[in-house]
Formats: sequence, structure tokens, C-alpha cells
Amino acid sequence: MLLFLAAALCTSLIFFRIHIFKKWRLFRHLENTLRIGPIIRRAYETLYTLREKPALLCQTVFYSLVNMVFLTLACLYFGKAVGMQVATHDYFTFFPIITVLASVPLTPGALGIREGLFEQMFSVVGAAASNSILASLLVYFGGVICSLFGGIIFMLHTASAGSTLKEEWARLKTESIRKNDSSTDTLSENQ
Repeated sequence: MLLFLAAALCTSLIFFRIHIFKKWRLFRHLENTLRIGPIIRRAYETLYTLREKPALLCQTVFYSLVNMVFLTLACLYFGKAVGMQVATHDYFTFFPIITVLASVPLTPGALGIREGLFEQMFSVVGAAASNSILASLLVYFGGVICSLFGGIIFMLHTASAGSTLKEEWARLKTESIRKNDSSTDTLSENQ
């Protein structure tokens, strides 16, 4: 966990000190060659603007922590539903660690990784492996169901704005090309 925290702090310092899409050619290349390149740039630009808005950054961190508390409570109740006899503080100790470790993209959706972590960590406090694995799968499928609702809301929002998903994708691509052209012009003027 300390290694992940150190890596996150170092990455944040780099991402907030310089605009990586303007300074590093590699990121401009990725933006132009990957289909999701424009989305990555848009997500990065949103994060980059947070450096000028520390209050908004603090709110974002606060809501992320609140989200983690609610996810841990969901895990707790899924665990209770399958018969795990584990103390509440153990959920608040293990689940955030499992969430961070499972975020490393080793398998699709961290399937298998998350279940192994649940089994290993909760076995320390006496939970049966079968119950731990079942609780892990319930947490995963609960997240999938919530993501489906989020996807529906996104599609309805896009439709209410008068554009289709295909049009939104084309708009992102056009935005990316325009920004890339303007940043290339700025770099050539600076040289």
C-alpha cells in the first residue's frame, strides 16, 4: 500500500506540474493512434484543470473517500448475507486494500485477482474461503449493475443533449485533432 501511495503521489506531481500532452510527444502520438486517445486526453485535461482549483480537488478527494466508505459498507452487507462472521473494522481494513490491489489491470475486471485477495485476507480473521469468494463476486456484480445504471444515465444525457453516441465520439475526435494542431503550432512557435 505504501508503494501504491508513493507511486500515486509521484504520478500526481508529474501530471499536475506539466501538461503531458503538450510536453511529451509520446502522449500526442497515443492520442492520435488509439481510438480512445481523445477520451484519455479529455480525462487528463479535466484532471489538469484541478491544479488551478484546489477547493474542487479537495471536494473530489472527499467524495472519493465517501464513495469508498459506501462501497465498504456494501461489501460488509454482502459478506453478512453469505454468512461471513467478520468484524466491521476488518472490512474497513481489508476492502480498501483489495480495491487498490485489484485496480492493477492483470485480468479483465480483476476477476480471479479480487477473489484470491478476498480469500487470503479474510481467511486471516477466520472467514471460510467459499464465503469470501462469494462475497467478492457479489461485490463485483453489484458494481456491474451500478455501472449499467450509470451507462444508461450517460446515454440518456447524451440523447437529451441532442446527439448520439456516434456523434459524441466524432466530436471528441475533432476536438482532439484541433487541440493537437494548436499545440503543434505553439511548440513550433516556441522553437
